Amino acid sequence: MALITQTWDTLRTFIQGLVADLDPVPVVYIDTAPINAVQDLTRNGVPLIGIFDYSDHGMSRNTTRWNPFSLSPVFQTPATLSVISAPNLYAGAVQTITLGPTAADPPPTAPNVGDAVSCILAQGVNTYSQAVSAEEGFSYTALAASLVAAINTDPEMSLMVLAENVGPVISILNITGQGMQLNSLVGSSGSQITEWAREVHPVLIDLQCKTYQDRANIGSLLLGNFAKLQAQFGLQQPDTTWINIRLKMNAPKRNTHPNDLYRWLFILDCETGLTTQDVVYLAIQPNIRKTLHY
Repeated sequence: MALITQTWDTLRTFIQGLVADLDPVPVVYIDTAPINAVQDLTRNGVPLIGIFDYSDHGMSRNTTRWNPFSLSPVFQTPATLSVISAPNLYAGAVQTITLGPTAADPPPTAPNVGDAVSCILAQGVNTYSQAVSAEEGFSYTALAASLVAAINTDPEMSLMVLAENVGPVISILNITGQGMQLNSLVGSSGSQITEWAREVHPVLIDLQCKTYQDRANIGSLLLGNFAKLQAQFGLQQPDTTWINIRLKMNAPKRNTHPNDLYRWLFILDCETGLTTQDVVYLAIQPNIRKTLHY
Protein backbone atom coordinates (compact mmCIF):
# COMPACT_ATOMS: atom_id res chain seq x y z
CA MET A 1 0.00 0.00 0.00
CA ALA A 2 2.70 2.46 -0.98
CA LEU A 3 0.08 4.87 -2.33
CA ILE A 4 -1.85 5.38 0.90
CA THR A 5 1.33 5.20 3.00
CA GLN A 6 2.67 8.19 1.08
CA THR A 7 -0.60 9.99 1.78
CA TRP A 8 -0.29 9.24 5.50
CA ASP A 9 3.26 10.62 5.57
CA THR A 10 2.18 13.82 3.82
CA LEU A 11 -0.74 14.28 6.22
CA ARG A 12 1.48 13.60 9.24
CA THR A 13 3.99 16.21 8.13
CA PHE A 14 1.17 18.72 7.61
CA ILE A 15 -0.44 18.05 11.02
CA GLN A 16 2.90 18.11 12.84
CA GLY A 17 3.46 21.59 11.43
CA LEU A 18 0.04 22.72 12.67
CA VAL A 19 0.53 21.58 16.26
CA ALA A 20 4.28 22.24 16.64
CA ASP A 21 3.75 25.39 18.74
CA LEU A 22 1.23 23.88 21.17
CA ASP A 23 2.14 23.07 24.77
CA PRO A 24 2.28 20.15 25.22
CA VAL A 25 2.98 19.21 21.62
CA PRO A 26 0.63 16.37 20.56
CA VAL A 27 2.15 13.10 19.41
CA VAL A 28 1.24 12.52 15.75
CA TYR A 29 1.45 8.88 14.73
CA ILE A 30 0.38 6.57 11.92
CA ASP A 31 -2.04 3.72 12.68
CA THR A 32 -3.99 3.13 15.89
CA ALA A 33 -2.45 4.18 19.19
CA PRO A 34 -0.72 1.40 21.14
CA ILE A 35 -2.10 0.85 24.62
CA ASN A 36 1.02 2.26 26.31
CA ALA A 37 0.57 5.54 24.38
CA VAL A 38 -3.03 5.79 25.63
CA GLN A 39 -1.89 5.01 29.18
CA ASP A 40 0.74 7.75 28.95
CA LEU A 41 -1.97 10.11 27.76
CA THR A 42 -4.13 9.41 30.83
CA ARG A 43 -1.12 10.01 33.11
CA ASN A 44 0.70 12.87 31.42
CA GLY A 45 -1.96 14.59 29.36
CA VAL A 46 -0.01 14.67 26.07
CA PRO A 47 -2.66 14.54 23.27
CA LEU A 48 -2.50 11.90 20.55
CA ILE A 49 -3.37 12.35 16.86
CA GLY A 50 -3.61 9.14 14.86
CA ILE A 51 -3.78 8.72 11.08
CA PHE A 52 -4.92 5.49 9.48
CA ASP A 53 -6.69 4.07 6.47
CA TYR A 54 -10.46 3.88 6.90
CA SER A 55 -11.12 1.85 3.75
CA ASP A 56 -12.53 -1.07 5.74
CA HIS A 57 -15.43 1.20 6.64
CA GLY A 58 -16.03 2.55 3.15
CA MET A 59 -14.94 1.28 -0.24
CA SER A 60 -12.12 3.05 -2.03
CA ARG A 61 -12.97 4.06 -5.55
CA ASN A 62 -11.00 4.81 -8.67
CA THR A 63 -11.36 7.96 -10.74
CA THR A 64 -9.62 7.28 -14.01
CA ARG A 65 -7.85 9.96 -16.03
CA TRP A 66 -8.78 10.04 -19.70
CA ASN A 67 -5.30 11.33 -20.51
CA PRO A 68 -2.14 10.55 -18.51
CA PHE A 69 -0.62 13.62 -16.87
CA SER A 70 3.17 13.90 -16.89
CA LEU A 71 5.20 16.21 -14.69
CA SER A 72 8.26 17.94 -16.05
CA PRO A 73 11.29 15.65 -15.86
CA VAL A 74 13.98 16.46 -13.31
CA PHE A 75 17.57 15.86 -14.41
CA GLN A 76 20.65 15.59 -12.26
CA THR A 77 23.54 17.84 -13.23
CA PRO A 78 26.23 15.85 -15.10
CA ALA A 79 29.68 15.65 -13.57
CA THR A 80 31.15 15.02 -17.01
CA LEU A 81 32.30 17.41 -19.73
CA SER A 82 32.98 16.34 -23.32
CA VAL A 83 35.24 18.47 -25.54
CA ILE A 84 36.04 17.81 -29.23
CA SER A 85 39.30 19.06 -30.72
CA ALA A 86 37.55 20.23 -33.91
CA PRO A 87 34.26 19.49 -35.70
CA ASN A 88 35.78 18.77 -39.14
CA LEU A 89 37.06 15.23 -39.52
CA TYR A 90 38.71 15.09 -42.94
CA ALA A 91 39.58 11.89 -44.81
CA GLY A 92 42.53 10.20 -43.06
CA ALA A 93 42.53 12.80 -40.26
CA VAL A 94 42.25 12.33 -36.49
CA GLN A 95 40.21 14.39 -34.03
CA THR A 96 39.73 13.80 -30.31
CA ILE A 97 36.95 13.69 -27.75
CA THR A 98 38.24 14.46 -24.26
CA LEU A 99 36.17 13.55 -21.21
CA GLY A 100 36.74 15.24 -17.89
CA PRO A 101 35.16 16.97 -14.92
CA THR A 102 32.90 19.98 -15.17
CA ALA A 103 33.87 23.37 -13.77
CA ALA A 104 31.86 22.82 -10.59
CA ASP A 105 33.25 23.91 -7.23
CA PRO A 106 34.66 21.61 -6.00
CA PRO A 107 35.30 19.84 -9.33
CA PRO A 108 33.98 16.28 -9.50
CA THR A 109 36.52 13.45 -9.37
CA ALA A 110 34.47 10.95 -11.39
CA PRO A 111 31.33 10.80 -13.52
CA ASN A 112 27.98 10.56 -11.81
CA VAL A 113 26.24 7.24 -12.22
CA GLY A 114 24.00 7.81 -15.24
CA ASP A 115 26.19 10.44 -16.91
CA ALA A 116 26.00 9.71 -20.64
CA VAL A 117 28.26 10.79 -23.49
CA SER A 118 27.83 10.39 -27.25
CA CYS A 119 29.88 10.35 -30.41
CA ILE A 120 27.99 11.73 -33.42
CA LEU A 121 29.21 11.47 -37.02
CA ALA A 122 27.51 13.31 -39.87
CA GLN A 123 28.52 12.49 -43.45
CA GLY A 124 26.45 14.03 -46.22
CA VAL A 125 22.78 13.54 -45.37
CA ASN A 126 23.49 10.59 -43.04
CA THR A 127 23.97 10.84 -39.29
CA TYR A 128 25.34 8.04 -37.09
CA SER A 129 25.80 7.98 -33.34
CA GLN A 130 26.61 5.91 -30.29
CA ALA A 131 26.14 6.78 -26.60
CA VAL A 132 27.18 5.12 -23.34
CA SER A 133 26.46 5.89 -19.70
CA ALA A 134 28.59 5.70 -16.57
CA GLU A 135 28.03 2.85 -14.16
CA GLU A 136 28.89 2.59 -10.47
CA GLY A 137 32.65 3.04 -9.95
CA PHE A 138 33.33 4.43 -13.45
CA SER A 139 36.23 6.85 -13.97
CA TYR A 140 36.46 9.22 -16.92
CA THR A 141 38.90 6.75 -18.48
CA ALA A 142 36.42 3.89 -18.06
CA LEU A 143 33.67 5.99 -19.64
CA ALA A 144 35.98 6.81 -22.57
CA ALA A 145 36.85 3.14 -23.04
CA SER A 146 33.16 2.23 -23.02
CA LEU A 147 32.43 4.75 -25.77
CA VAL A 148 35.39 3.49 -27.83
CA ALA A 149 34.05 -0.07 -27.60
CA ALA A 150 30.57 1.09 -28.67
CA ILE A 151 31.97 2.93 -31.73
CA ASN A 152 34.23 0.10 -32.84
CA THR A 153 31.48 -2.52 -32.59
CA ASP A 154 28.82 -0.42 -34.33
CA PRO A 155 28.20 -2.10 -37.73
CA GLU A 156 28.12 1.25 -39.58
CA MET A 157 30.37 3.57 -37.56
CA SER A 158 33.14 0.96 -37.51
CA LEU A 159 33.31 1.21 -41.34
CA MET A 160 33.81 4.97 -41.08
CA VAL A 161 36.18 5.54 -38.16
CA LEU A 162 38.59 3.75 -35.87
CA ALA A 163 38.43 4.79 -32.21
CA GLU A 164 40.92 4.29 -29.41
CA ASN A 165 41.54 5.96 -26.08
CA VAL A 166 44.50 6.89 -23.94
CA GLY A 167 43.07 7.66 -20.55
CA PRO A 168 40.03 9.93 -20.96
CA VAL A 169 41.10 11.10 -24.45
CA ILE A 170 39.42 9.34 -27.38
CA SER A 171 41.07 9.51 -30.83
CA ILE A 172 38.72 9.23 -33.83
CA LEU A 173 40.47 8.31 -37.13
CA ASN A 174 38.51 8.83 -40.37
CA ILE A 175 39.15 5.68 -42.46
CA THR A 176 36.92 6.70 -45.37
CA GLY A 177 37.77 8.77 -48.40
CA GLN A 178 35.28 11.50 -47.46
CA GLY A 179 35.16 14.14 -44.79
CA MET A 180 32.59 14.15 -42.01
CA GLN A 181 31.46 16.20 -39.03
CA LEU A 182 32.21 15.13 -35.44
CA ASN A 183 30.23 16.09 -32.37
CA SER A 184 29.86 14.84 -28.81
CA LEU A 185 27.15 15.68 -26.28
CA VAL A 186 26.79 14.97 -22.56
CA GLY A 187 23.63 14.43 -20.57
CA SER A 188 22.51 12.70 -17.43
CA SER A 189 19.64 10.64 -16.17
CA GLY A 190 16.52 12.10 -14.65
CA SER A 191 13.09 11.04 -13.49
CA GLN A 192 9.72 11.52 -15.13
CA ILE A 193 6.57 11.05 -13.05
CA THR A 194 3.38 10.14 -14.90
CA GLU A 195 -0.02 10.10 -13.22
CA TRP A 196 -2.22 7.47 -14.85
CA ALA A 197 -5.29 7.54 -12.61
CA ARG A 198 -6.57 8.79 -9.26
CA GLU A 199 -7.85 6.80 -6.29
CA VAL A 200 -9.97 7.99 -3.38
CA HIS A 201 -9.23 6.65 0.11
CA PRO A 202 -11.07 7.60 3.30
CA VAL A 203 -8.51 8.43 6.01
CA LEU A 204 -9.42 8.65 9.70
CA ILE A 205 -7.78 11.30 11.88
CA ASP A 206 -8.26 10.35 15.54
CA LEU A 207 -7.59 13.08 18.12
CA GLN A 208 -7.47 11.92 21.77
CA CYS A 209 -7.11 14.39 24.63
CA LYS A 210 -7.26 14.21 28.41
CA THR A 211 -9.25 17.43 28.83
CA TYR A 212 -12.25 18.92 27.13
CA GLN A 213 -10.35 22.17 26.61
CA ASP A 214 -7.44 20.44 24.82
CA ARG A 215 -9.89 18.70 22.53
CA ALA A 216 -11.66 21.97 21.77
CA ASN A 217 -8.42 23.86 21.03
CA ILE A 218 -6.68 21.18 18.96
CA GLY A 219 -9.84 19.91 17.27
CA SER A 220 -10.84 23.41 16.20
CA LEU A 221 -7.36 23.97 14.81
CA LEU A 222 -7.54 20.75 12.79
CA LEU A 223 -11.12 21.38 11.63
CA GLY A 224 -10.33 24.85 10.32
CA ASN A 225 -7.25 23.70 8.45
CA PHE A 226 -8.93 20.63 6.97
CA ALA A 227 -11.69 22.90 5.68
CA LYS A 228 -9.04 25.24 4.23
CA LEU A 229 -7.34 22.30 2.50
CA GLN A 230 -10.64 21.38 0.88
CA ALA A 231 -11.07 24.95 -0.41
CA GLN A 232 -7.45 25.05 -1.67
CA PHE A 233 -7.67 21.66 -3.42
CA GLY A 234 -5.39 19.77 -1.01
CA LEU A 235 -1.78 18.99 -0.20
CA GLN A 236 1.19 18.72 -2.51
CA GLN A 237 3.29 15.60 -2.04
CA PRO A 238 7.10 15.44 -2.17
CA ASP A 239 6.92 14.09 -5.75
CA THR A 240 4.94 17.29 -6.65
CA THR A 241 1.65 15.42 -7.24
CA TRP A 242 -1.40 16.55 -5.28
CA ILE A 243 -3.76 14.97 -2.74
CA ASN A 244 -7.26 16.36 -3.23
CA ILE A 245 -8.82 16.47 0.26
CA ARG A 246 -12.50 16.63 1.17
CA LEU A 247 -13.66 16.82 4.79
CA LYS A 248 -16.26 14.07 4.95
CA MET A 249 -17.02 13.95 8.70
CA ASN A 250 -16.01 15.49 12.01
CA ALA A 251 -17.38 14.08 15.25
CA PRO A 252 -16.39 15.27 18.73
CA LYS A 253 -17.10 12.46 21.18
CA ARG A 254 -16.20 11.20 24.63
CA ASN A 255 -14.56 7.85 25.02
CA THR A 256 -16.56 5.29 26.94
CA HIS A 257 -13.44 3.32 27.86
CA PRO A 258 -11.40 4.79 29.39
CA ASN A 259 -14.03 7.36 30.31
CA ASP A 260 -11.57 10.16 31.05
CA LEU A 261 -10.51 10.70 27.40
CA TYR A 262 -12.04 13.12 24.93
CA ARG A 263 -11.86 12.32 21.22
CA TRP A 264 -12.53 14.15 17.98
CA LEU A 265 -12.77 12.03 14.85
CA PHE A 266 -12.28 13.36 11.34
CA ILE A 267 -12.74 11.43 8.09
CA LEU A 268 -10.99 12.87 5.07
CA ASP A 269 -11.59 11.64 1.53
CA CYS A 270 -8.09 11.76 0.05
CA GLU A 271 -7.89 11.50 -3.74
CA THR A 272 -4.34 10.59 -4.66
CA GLY A 273 -2.68 10.07 -8.02
CA LEU A 274 -1.59 6.62 -9.13
CA THR A 275 1.83 7.29 -10.60
CA THR A 276 4.82 5.62 -12.19
CA GLN A 277 8.35 6.99 -12.14
CA ASP A 278 10.55 6.40 -15.18
CA VAL A 279 14.20 7.08 -15.88
CA VAL A 280 14.67 9.54 -18.75
CA TYR A 281 17.67 11.10 -20.48
CA LEU A 282 18.39 14.34 -22.18
CA ALA A 283 18.61 13.80 -25.93
CA ILE A 284 22.34 13.44 -26.56
CA GLN A 285 22.21 11.66 -29.91
CA PRO A 286 20.00 11.81 -32.99
CA ASN A 287 17.23 9.24 -33.10
CA ILE A 288 16.53 9.55 -36.86
CA ARG A 289 18.95 8.45 -39.54
CA LYS A 290 18.26 10.05 -42.93
CA THR A 291 19.48 8.16 -45.98
CA LEU A 292 19.33 9.51 -49.54
CA HIS A 293 18.47 6.90 -52.16
CA TYR A 294 19.08 7.37 -55.90
